[in-house]
Amino acid sequence: MVMKKTFNYFRANPCGNITGFVVAPVYPGYRKAYTDCIIDQIDKDVEQVGFISPAYEGAPLRMDMMGGEFCANATRAYGLYSAGFYDTDGLVDIEVYVSGHKGTTDVIADVKNQKAYVALDGPIGRENLRIDSKDCTLIKLNGISHLVVEEEEDRDFVDKALEVLKKDHKDEAYGVLFLDKEKLDMIPYVYVEGSDTLFRESSCGSGTIAVVNYLEEDIAKLGEDYKISIKFSCL
Repeated sequence: MVMKKTFNYFRANPCGNITGFVVAPVYPGYRKAYTDCIIDQIDKDVEQVGFISPAYEGAPLRMDMMGGEFCANATRAYGLYSAGFYDTDGLVDIEVYVSGHKGTTDVIADVKNQKAYVALDGPIGRENLRIDSKDCTLIKLNGISHLVVEEEEDRDFVDKALEVLKKDHKDEAYGVLFLDKEKLDMIPYVYVEGSDTLFRESSCGSGTIAVVNYLEEDIAKLGEDYKISIKFSCL
């Protein structure tokens, strides 16, 4: 017998990081099955899926990523979606509840222009590592740890790095970021522990924060305020 399930779904495109959203209460143990179904049958461009718990009236209650991790891009998209329930034409500063972050997260949303900005906590840890003869820097954020390596993209290295990180640096999710410092170009791979999934993502908000922290000493040498734009290499 084939079981059928209907649910409300939409997708967002925050900086190319295609994110699907299920608007329905879904038991955590079923979220991976929903995600697999969405990617296989509904939208093959989706890189990740968030699950929104709707309220009976008004703005939704909470958004959880499939593996319980924190995702800056998904949080921005969710904040913009939530802001649509408020009667406002300008910027609205709202507090949202999302997975991988204790308490509320502030999102400034502009519904009219379909833009949103998220306030992110700074890194809570930093450590220099050497993996597979490569010098790396591990930047730990709330809900995810990013390994920054100044090397060309190497898929085999991703597996080797994840093996070390999962063994010695436990976290809910991991990023392996290949950085070209001269071009300020980054290629992010993100692994989520709770769902055992690995994606080469088109962009990564928390990864950008990690790279900026990694470049902190270079920025300080400039002796002035400086704006950095990180580019992402996509397939």
